[in-house]
Amino acid sequence: MVFFKAIELWWKREKKNVVLHRFKKVWKKKNIHNDTSPAGVYDLEKISIGKGTYGLVTVVHHGVNNYHLSIGAYCSIAKGVEFVVDGEHDISGLMTYPVDAVLCSGPKSITKGPIIIGDNVWLGRDAMIMSGVSVGDGAVVAARSVVTKNVPPYAIVGGLPAKVIKYRFDEDTRKALEGFDFDSVTDQVLRENKDIFTSPLDMATLDKVINMGKLKG
Repeated sequence: MVFFKAIELWWKREKKNVVLHRFKKVWKKKNIHNDTSPAGVYDLEKISIGKGTYGLVTVVHHGVNNYHLSIGAYCSIAKGVEFVVDGEHDISGLMTYPVDAVLCSGPKSITKGPIIIGDNVWLGRDAMIMSGVSVGDGAVVAARSVVTKNVPPYAIVGGLPAKVIKYRFDEDTRKALEGFDFDSVTDQVLRENKDIFTSPLDMATLDKVINMGKLKG
């Protein structure tokens, strides 16, 4: 009996692995412009990822159908990052227990809205991004942070819940970068001008960077 139970569990795992393997091929066709991979099987219509972005995309999903996850270009997704697209409990009434899901009509969860990750964002190891949150261009989320509120562009945030620690650049530089279109910068341009894009961002370097790209809109 134990033997057959072990075989049954093994077969379930194998079927799950086969499904995931097939889904990864479909994912790659849609995301040929980046180097991401999925941790599970997700609805591709609800997820969009920009060029150059890399890392394992882990979507924590509890059954809500109206979620959306958008990740920009040239983002770095470290190991263990989770995008929690739903799973909120309704706390307006007496019960925080999910009565409807457990005792009545089936799965029910709440999302606070889409998760929007801008361009050139670094999400540190084991960071958790909650539903309804926007992370601005160029922001850095420290390892093991839980992001529950919007993150301004070029901010460095950390903690539980995550709070602004400092900004990567001064206010004038941040204003100059507003609307900078990372999609207009090709991989070739980055390779040929890597020193400009990675050097300390003084005003001279900033001018060169902006001249190589363009502003959105």
